[in-house]
Amino acid sequence: MGFDEDPEAARTAAAKSAEMRRRQAENRTELERLIAAAAEIPVPRLTDMASVMAAYDAITQRTVAGALRPGLASAAVRAIDGFREALDHQLDAERVRVLEQRVKELETELRTRDAEGWRR
Repeated sequence: MGFDEDPEAARTAAAKSAEMRRRQAENRTELERLIAAAAEIPVPRLTDMASVMAAYDAITQRTVAGALRPGLASAAVRAIDGFREALDHQLDAERVRVLEQRVKELETELRTRDAEGWRR
C-alpha cells in the first residue's frame, strides 16, 4: 500500500519530512553561529608562558566548536610548542647567567677574604 492509496499517510510523511528539514535548518544555523563565535576567539600574541597557555586554550575552543580543522589545530599546537621550548631555553639561559654572576661575586668575596687573612 503506497501513498497513492493512502493520502493521510502521505500527509503525515510530508509533515514529518517538513519538520525534519526545519530542525536541520535550525541546527545548521546554530552550528554556523557557534563556528562564527569560535572564529572570533582571539589567539594571543606569544610573548610569555601565560600567553602560551591562553593560545592553547583558544586553539582548543576553536577546534571543539568546529571553527578550526583538527589538522590545522595540530599544526598550531606544534607551533606553540616550538615557541614554548624556545622560551624555556631563554629562561634557562637567563637563569644560568644570573648564577654565573653570583659565582663570580662569591669568588671575588673569597679572594678578598683570603687577601685580608681570613681563615676558612
